[in-house]
Amino acid sequence: MASRARLPGSPASIAVLILSFFQAISIGRRYGRTDEIGVPFVVAMDSTNVTIRERDDKEQIRVDINEIMADALTMLEQIGRIENTKVVYVGDGNNIVHSWLLLADVLPFHFVCACPKGFEPDAHIVEMARGAGISKIEITNSPREAVKGADVVYTDVWASMGQKEEVDYRKQKFQGFTVDETLMEIAGP
Repeated sequence: MASRARLPGSPASIAVLILSFFQAISIGRRYGRTDEIGVPFVVAMDSTNVTIRERDDKEQIRVDINEIMADALTMLEQIGRIENTKVVYVGDGNNIVHSWLLLADVLPFHFVCACPKGFEPDAHIVEMARGAGISKIEITNSPREAVKGADVVYTDVWASMGQKEEVDYRKQKFQGFTVDETLMEIAGP
């Protein structure tokens, strides 16, 4: 299944090609390479991600996880725009943050990651997003400062799959990085 969509309210150049991959179906087989020309994002469901990684390495197309694209569409639905919003992520500077940074590389919004020292996102990805000059990017160790004026406050688990042995350690390190009523009172309306 493949479909094309434009993100309403976004620059006309931002298009999304949505593909569902099955073992026998992939770009270059059922879907021609021409289906992807000029598409800055590919949203895909793929059990292996091999095809996606190959495409990213060879063709420089940004690979994003479905969750962030769904959240971006929710922002459009609920706020009416992505541009000029302030999105604050509170937690581990993990793959979720990296995906937000990739989105900030092509859409103009203010992204803030509030994480404990030692849990910052990959510096290369942060610099890539900053270097695009499209979005304002901040990394901070203060969740209270980060959420001031936020349109969106986002969080994730502190210990992802493969990190379960670190749960107690992470609970200690992430004290004060809980999105709760107290923190949300500081955020925007």
